[in-house]
Amino acid sequence: MVGTGDIDFGTRMASLTISAVAGGADEKIISAGNETLPQAPHMKYFVRKDSGIKHLKDLVGKTIGMNGFGACAEYVTKKYLREHGVDPSKIKWIAMPNEQLEQALDQKTN
Repeated sequence: MVGTGDIDFGTRMASLTISAVAGGADEKIISAGNETLPQAPHMKYFVRKDSGIKHLKDLVGKTIGMNGFGACAEYVTKKYLREHGVDPSKIKWIAMPNEQLEQALDQKTN
Protein backbone atom coordinates (compact mmCIF):
# COMPACT_ATOMS: atom_id res chain seq x y z
CA MET A 1 0.00 0.00 0.00
CA VAL A 2 2.94 2.35 0.58
CA GLY A 3 4.11 1.55 -2.95
CA THR A 4 0.74 2.46 -4.44
CA GLY A 5 0.40 5.65 -2.41
CA ASP A 6 -2.67 4.43 -0.50
CA ILE A 7 -0.86 4.88 2.82
CA ASP A 8 2.15 6.93 3.81
CA PHE A 9 3.83 4.67 6.33
CA GLY A 10 3.69 0.91 6.83
CA THR A 11 5.19 -1.98 8.71
CA ARG A 12 6.26 -5.27 7.20
CA MET A 13 9.08 -7.75 7.45
CA ALA A 14 12.28 -6.39 5.94
CA SER A 15 12.56 -9.32 3.51
CA LEU A 16 9.16 -8.53 2.00
CA THR A 17 10.04 -4.86 1.65
CA ILE A 18 13.29 -5.80 -0.07
CA SER A 19 11.32 -8.01 -2.47
CA ALA A 20 8.95 -5.14 -3.21
CA VAL A 21 11.84 -2.77 -3.92
CA ALA A 22 13.46 -5.40 -6.17
CA GLY A 23 10.15 -5.56 -8.03
CA GLY A 24 10.20 -1.82 -8.67
CA ALA A 25 8.34 -0.36 -5.67
CA ASP A 26 9.53 3.10 -4.63
CA GLU A 27 10.01 2.33 -0.92
CA LYS A 28 12.77 2.31 1.62
CA ILE A 29 13.29 0.66 4.99
CA ILE A 30 13.78 3.24 7.73
CA SER A 31 13.86 0.86 10.68
CA ALA A 32 14.04 -2.88 10.94
CA GLY A 33 13.69 -5.15 13.90
CA ASN A 34 12.62 -8.70 14.45
CA GLU A 35 14.14 -9.62 17.78
CA THR A 36 12.63 -12.67 19.38
CA LEU A 37 11.93 -12.46 23.09
CA PRO A 38 10.29 -15.11 25.30
CA GLN A 39 7.34 -12.78 25.98
CA ALA A 40 7.18 -11.51 22.37
CA PRO A 41 8.29 -14.21 19.94
CA HIS A 42 9.00 -13.29 16.34
CA MET A 43 7.46 -16.56 15.13
CA LYS A 44 5.30 -19.15 16.84
CA TYR A 45 5.32 -22.87 16.21
CA PHE A 46 2.55 -25.07 17.52
CA VAL A 47 1.40 -28.67 17.22
CA ARG A 48 -1.49 -30.72 18.57
CA LYS A 49 -0.67 -32.63 21.76
CA ASP A 50 -1.91 -35.83 20.11
CA SER A 51 0.09 -35.31 16.89
CA GLY A 52 2.87 -37.74 17.69
CA ILE A 53 5.36 -35.03 16.69
CA LYS A 54 8.07 -34.97 19.33
CA HIS A 55 11.20 -34.41 17.21
CA LEU A 56 11.96 -32.57 13.96
CA LYS A 57 12.30 -35.84 12.03
CA ASP A 58 8.67 -36.58 12.94
CA LEU A 59 7.67 -33.79 10.51
CA VAL A 60 8.62 -35.90 7.46
CA GLY A 61 5.41 -36.76 5.61
CA LYS A 62 3.40 -34.23 7.64
CA THR A 63 1.81 -30.95 6.52
CA ILE A 64 3.09 -27.59 7.72
CA GLY A 65 0.89 -24.53 7.31
CA MET A 66 2.28 -21.03 7.16
CA ASN A 67 0.92 -17.65 6.25
CA GLY A 68 2.84 -17.37 3.01
CA PHE A 69 5.97 -18.27 1.15
CA GLY A 70 9.03 -16.24 0.27
CA ALA A 71 9.37 -14.48 3.61
CA CYS A 72 11.22 -15.11 6.84
CA ALA A 73 8.90 -17.84 8.18
CA GLU A 74 9.63 -20.08 5.21
CA TYR A 75 13.34 -19.28 5.14
CA VAL A 76 13.95 -19.69 8.88
CA THR A 77 11.89 -22.87 9.18
CA LYS A 78 13.42 -24.64 6.18
CA LYS A 79 16.94 -23.54 7.12
CA TYR A 80 16.46 -24.88 10.66
CA LEU A 81 15.13 -28.19 9.33
CA ARG A 82 18.07 -28.61 6.94
CA GLU A 83 20.57 -27.78 9.70
CA HIS A 84 19.03 -30.56 11.80
CA GLY A 85 18.98 -33.26 9.13
CA VAL A 86 15.40 -32.91 7.87
CA ASP A 87 14.80 -32.48 4.12
CA PRO A 88 12.07 -29.81 3.68
CA SER A 89 11.03 -31.40 0.37
CA LYS A 90 9.76 -34.40 2.35
CA ILE A 91 7.18 -32.18 4.06
CA LYS A 92 3.94 -30.88 2.55
CA TRP A 93 3.70 -27.08 2.76
CA ILE A 94 0.45 -25.12 2.52
CA ALA A 95 -0.30 -21.42 2.83
CA MET A 96 -3.26 -20.06 4.75
CA PRO A 97 -4.05 -16.84 6.61
CA ASN A 98 -2.57 -16.53 10.11
CA GLU A 99 -6.06 -16.39 11.58
CA GLN A 100 -6.84 -19.86 10.23
CA LEU A 101 -3.66 -21.72 11.19
CA GLU A 102 -4.59 -22.63 14.75
CA GLN A 103 -8.20 -23.35 13.74
CA ALA A 104 -7.05 -25.74 10.99
CA LEU A 105 -4.77 -27.49 13.46
CA ASP A 106 -7.56 -27.82 16.02
CA GLN A 107 -9.90 -29.24 13.38
CA LYS A 108 -7.23 -31.56 11.94
CA THR A 109 -7.70 -29.88 8.55
CA ASN A 110 -5.25 -30.67 5.73
